Amino acid sequence: QTAPPSGEVRVINLGLFGSLGPKGQPLQPSAVFPPTQKIYAVFTYLNGVPTARLEVRWLASGEEIPQARQPVEMQGGARQGFAWLQAAGAGLPEGPYQVQIFLGGNDQPLATANFTVKAGTVLPPAPGGAAIISR
Repeated sequence: QTAPPSGEVRVINLGLFGSLGPKGQPLQPSAVFPPTQKIYAVFTYLNGVPTARLEVRWLASGEEIPQARQPVEMQGGARQGFAWLQAAGAGLPEGPYQVQIFLGGNDQPLATANFTVKAGTVLPPAPGGAAIISR
């Protein structure tokens, strides 16, 4: 695979997280999530074009979840973007999932990440999320 031209929009550092901190920083990285967890896809885009948008698509067992598709408006330069997936009620069905990030209507993803939804999964606590005990 050849490197894209220097001015082409690229997506790097795509990761999956269980929460975001107060300044939007990703917390609780994981590749396995419980069904009721809100799952954040956090990434960096390079060479952003203010008039263009990225599109985040979520797939379950290889099939797109159409109602979960999310646009991400780009700003110029290099910025962080994010999208999330969460199901109401009993949550997401167990199984393999994937998140894909596309530029506009392109059919080739700029980045992909795989994850699993599994009942009984417990994410590690987010830093600063623990109770502070005073003596």
